[in-house]
Amino acid sequence: MPTSRYLRSNAYMMAVWVLWCVWATPARVNGQSKDFLESLAECTEMIVDGRTLRQGLRRVSEPSKINLWIDRQIDPTQPVSLGLMKGSRLELMKRIANQHDAVLGYTDNIVLVGRPVWVDGMTAATSKLELHRTSRSSIKWPKLTTPNEALKITLRQAQAKSDSKDLQELPHDLWPEYSFTSVNPRAVERLIRGQFAALATLEKLAESSIPTTIPLDNQPAFLELCKRELSRQWKPDAPFVGPPAIRRQILQLMIVHFQSETPCNQVTDINAKLAKLYSFETRGRPFEGLMRFLAKTIDFEVAFDESIESKLQTPVVLAVKDQPLKAIFEELAGQIDGQVEFQDEKVLVSAAKLE
Repeated sequence: MPTSRYLRSNAYMMAVWVLWCVWATPARVNGQSKDFLESLAECTEMIVDGRTLRQGLRRVSEPSKINLWIDRQIDPTQPVSLGLMKGSRLELMKRIANQHDAVLGYTDNIVLVGRPVWVDGMTAATSKLELHRTSRSSIKWPKLTTPNEALKITLRQAQAKSDSKDLQELPHDLWPEYSFTSVNPRAVERLIRGQFAALATLEKLAESSIPTTIPLDNQPAFLELCKRELSRQWKPDAPFVGPPAIRRQILQLMIVHFQSETPCNQVTDINAKLAKLYSFETRGRPFEGLMRFLAKTIDFEVAFDESIESKLQTPVVLAVKDQPLKAIFEELAGQIDGQVEFQDEKVLVSAAKLE
């Protein structure tokens, strides 16, 4: 019967999905190492308001040495304004990217940030390199490096013989400093070239990795099965070949397996809350509003003494990097000749005492 054949066909295709899922293990997923996944799963919290898109992403990624590559068609100077962010490093990077209509992808221990078609195209292009079978190294270039210079550095690291394709000139541009660790030079080469790929090329690359025999309307069921399989067993190194959009979701699923049992945003000790490190910039914001905002990030209340009521709307300027929240409160109060005290879960602000 046609119906039974259809059901058998769907059952077969779902089985193929599950096999792909089991192959997509944290030991090595399309070149992703266990260390890479553990770094993305790290819990953190920070404020990157006032920074640019690139600065915000690097602020999240660099402490754990997470490799990052941003789509050239995404403006990296766009400002970030998300307030306090809490969660895994992957979740924070995703929030920053999504604010500017970008998505995250991954390949060869590198997080890709850009347009969906670019991320999926680059993922597909590098997945054809069998990265799980090749050696890795570190690659870096200084600020104001041109694409051609970056390509030469990468090919030299790969110890590759240049052919006619390698010698093709790339358009002129000046790139920021980049540093990659534990990557395959050939993958980085593809990513460099991919910054200048035409839209039609990217679309063709992305579509080339989508199996025509697997209906994409089975994605939700597949992801649920995948999560179940990943919770039961791990397999040795194996490449994962499947739709790029699915691979992006697979990464999110696998991160769960490396997170601690305690939720990222669960901190109960008062001193621990005040010791949290923050980085952000603000200029011209009223003192009262900023104090209330910071206090709210750790679920504290703020009480202002009548001695400073006339100064509550004073504009303040603040630029801090990796500073404890307690020190930030004290610095802000100092800008209006005030002082702070901490009682239970309250911040008490008053005029500074004259000595």
